[in-house]
Amino acid sequence: MLKKMEIKDFDQVYTLMEESFPKDEYRDYQKQKELFQNPEYQILIEKDPEFREIKAFFAAWEFETFIYVEHFAVNPILRNGGVGSRMLKALTEDAEKMIILEVEPPTEEIAVRRVTVSYTHLRSHETDSYLVCRLLLEKKKKKI
Repeated sequence: MLKKMEIKDFDQVYTLMEESFPKDEYRDYQKQKELFQNPEYQILIEKDPEFREIKAFFAAWEFETFIYVEHFAVNPILRNGGVGSRMLKALTEDAEKMIILEVEPPTEEIAVRRVTVSYTHLRSHETDSYLVCRLLLEKKKKKI
């Protein structure tokens, strides 16, 4: 179940961010934490209630017509266990807007696996292979 991250969980999320992304793909600790002052920015997490460990997170910007997912990471111990797929499914089912999910070009094994397994089976649409965004289908269309 996705829930909005509380600031007390920030250190765990930041550690997972450091473990999951190259250094040039995330901000330093203080700048990342300062983003919580921006009402458009939020981190959604899935947390193990028993052990209080962060299983995975989305760092996202919510704008008027779309949600931009800047970071998405699963705890390395839990990868390949369906956590990421469940989170993506929950996000797309709950969202009333188009979701843009940034992914790196699929050149390394983990990136290829993310793109071909995690995103494609959720019916996302890939842009040009040199771009790093995929568009997830709008799940709920507002009636006019």
